[in-house]
Amino acid sequence: LLNSRHMFYGIAFLESFGNWNLRKLYMIFGLTDETYALMTSIDVPKVFNQKRYFFFITLFAQSYWVIGCTIGALSSEILSFNTDGMEFAATALFVVLLIEQWMMVKRLLPFIIGFIASFIALMFFIDHMLLVAIIISICSILLFRLVNKTHYE
Repeated sequence: LLNSRHMFYGIAFLESFGNWNLRKLYMIFGLTDETYALMTSIDVPKVFNQKRYFFFITLFAQSYWVIGCTIGALSSEILSFNTDGMEFAATALFVVLLIEQWMMVKRLLPFIIGFIASFIALMFFIDHMLLVAIIISICSILLFRLVNKTHYE
């Protein structure tokens, strides 16, 4: 269930990734939190083909993950390493990504919805916090879009 969010990442890029072919399928498969953050926050220079640019971001990001995990798995048998405090790295990464997205988007509503949904899920559904927060966020954003669409018609 945790990786189901990648389906939503892929939906956001269906047009940007071009025609249905192996490249598009791979780019949807290869999306991670980091590639999604990069692709939604950078302006691709006009001299580059956006589809190829996004393809190589996905390819290199996934390659780094695979190579890094392989090296880590192989070297863990040889090297001992104290991992106390490492969980902070993931939290710091997501905070930095959040700040970068906020600076690019400049709209607070999605961030407020995400924060409130996460808080509600944490308070009442701690065993399924992420799934509930995602469901609340998606439903809230769709509701806001529906209300705004009918408001402006």
